[in-house]
Amino acid sequence: MQSGISQGVFVVEAEEGSGTMHTVDFALRQYKRLACYSYKMTEFSSGNKYLESMGKAQIISNQIDVEDYIDKIMEENSYEQLSFL
Repeated sequence: MQSGISQGVFVVEAEEGSGTMHTVDFALRQYKRLACYSYKMTEFSSGNKYLESMGKAQIISNQIDVEDYIDKIMEENSYEQLSFL
């Protein structure tokens, strides 16, 4: 599960029902930061459009938005120890 070892998930381009959207579902359940390119910037973007319309992701439209997303992730200081007992 890629989202489990990440501090955030950045969706570049995804269709609804795609594997990327399954990763998005996991990320949301894990309270990970989520961002996606604006659906207007990509061709196969029904997943991006869904995320944007539902307000579930920070929308990325330019480089400043990317830098803001990365800064927010870098500011977080909480980490959890994984345990496999």
